[in-house]
This record gives sequence, structure tokens and C-alpha cells, in this order.
Amino acid sequence: MQWLTEARSEELRRLKAAHEFFWLDLTAPSPDDCKVLVDTIGFDPEAAERALAFDRVPQLRRYSDHVGLVFYGAQADGLVGVHVYVSGDWVVTLHDRPCPALDILRGDLSHGPPPAEESVVGSVLDALADSFDDFIDPIDKRIERHEQAAIEVEEGRASAVEVRREILESRSRLLRSLRIARRQRDYIDRAVTDLASLPGLQPSQHHEMSDVATQMIRVTDTVEGAIDRLAAALDLLNASVSNRMNAVMERLTVVATIFLPLTAGTGFFGMNFAWLVRHIDSFGAFLVFGVLLLVASGVGTWIWVRNRLEEST
Repeated sequence: MQWLTEARSEELRRLKAAHEFFWLDLTAPSPDDCKVLVDTIGFDPEAAERALAFDRVPQLRRYSDHVGLVFYGAQADGLVGVHVYVSGDWVVTLHDRPCPALDILRGDLSHGPPPAEESVVGSVLDALADSFDDFIDPIDKRIERHEQAAIEVEEGRASAVEVRREILESRSRLLRSLRIARRQRDYIDRAVTDLASLPGLQPSQHHEMSDVATQMIRVTDTVEGAIDRLAAALDLLNASVSNRMNAVMERLTVVATIFLPLTAGTGFFGMNFAWLVRHIDSFGAFLVFGVLLLVASGVGTWIWVRNRLEEST
């Protein structure tokens, strides 16, 4: 069994003629690489046309004598789509950027005893499924930061607009991951049947494909839980904004309540009725009606408002 990272025509023809199983892993392949595969190992031309579209949704497709899968792995900075093509003589994986999970797997397989051919396929998919752990592990810490930021909004130490934007971006990212994880979970069982029907593919005595299905179920459940927590964080943020607005309105209401009787008093005594002008004209009347009464009214209103606030808390 051979492990290759370059599409060399001579070597591929030799392996094909010798019926020696190999795994070819290409990073950022070119159209010329796909043409080499068509000319040397019997790669389906339709598969070659679709091979470089790395933004496709997860899917399983049967060609003349091989099976093609679009399967996603994950890294800390996002998802990486991998096209996996399997026949009875070879496995070809194509991805538009480096995929450390496959690099590690290739090193592990090359240093051990030659695995069964179907086991190689299962190991590739299992490595991609396991790589979702690198994507999922930081999620809890990120959600905790969102929750803490929502609390800081209520305290006036963070911007609600910025925190809401970050939560919605995280939610959008997780929703895309959830759609991909669900699709991969749903077609694994069908992939097992299609791979088993490939002529010449040596079956495995292990259960790698079952491990892939189990891992994708776990990933789906974890991502769904994270999305629920983000929804709760968004509710917490909205509650924090509402509480902060209520606190502001409460202060404005207190100020308005204190000045209401003062405004009414000054408005009444500011009217130029003849009786007021002729009878309330001494300095004593000014002290009683203009100063003492208004001050007493303001203090009484403030004490009443304070007592009501203490009762509400």
C-alpha cells in the first residue's frame, strides 16, 4: 500500500497496472491534476469536473466504478471541505487548504502494518469527524465570554451593539456547522452500503464507519446545545438592555416626580391675579409660599419616592 501527496502520471500508472492499492492526498489541486487522474487511474470525467468545487454541501455520489463523498473536517478557524473518492484500487482525497487531520492520519498509517483497504476509507472519514473536536472545544469558552459581556452591558461596561453582533456571528457560524454535521450524519449508513458494493475493495474487520456515525451524532448534539446556549445569551443581552433602560427611565421618573409639585407651585404663584398681587406681597409671604412650601414639597416627594423604591426592592 502506498501513500502519495503528488499526482505523478508515471507512478500512478505503475500502481494501477500492479493493482497496488494507494491513497493519494492532494492539497489545492489544479485542473491539470484532475486530468492526470482521469488519464491514469480511470477517474470519472464528471467527478473531475466536480472535484474542485470545495463549497459543495456534504453528499454521496456513485460513479461508474467508484464512489465520491463530500465530507467536512474542522479546524479551530473553521471547516475544511474534503472530496473523498474511493474505488477498489485507490482512495483520492482533495482539499483546497491544508488539513492537519489527514496529515496526522497518513503518518500514523504509514508507520503501522498495512490496514485493510476499506479501513483506510473509514480511517479518513473518522479522522475528519474527530477533527470537529478542535472546532467544538473552544465553543464553551466563547459562549461564556458572550454571557459575561451581556452582563457587562447592564453595568454599562460594554456596548450592546457589539455584543449582539458577536453573538449573531457565532450563531450563524454554528448553524452552518450544524447543517453540515446533520447531512454527514444522515448519509453515513448509505455510504457503508455503497462502499461495500465496490468491486475489489478489501473489507475491514473493524467498525470505523460506525465510529464515524457515532462521532457525527455527538457533534450534532453538541452544536445544537451550543446554539441553544447562544439563544439564551441573546435573551440575557436583551434583558440586560431592558434593565438598563428601565433604570434610566426610573431615574428620569424620580426627577420628574420631584419637580412636578415644584412646577405646579411656581406656576400657580406666577399667575398675575389681582388678589395675589395685592395680598401676597410681603417678605414673610415670600419665605412661606416661595421658599418653605416648595422645599417641603420637594423633600416630601423625594422621601415618598425613596420609600417606594425600597419597598419594590
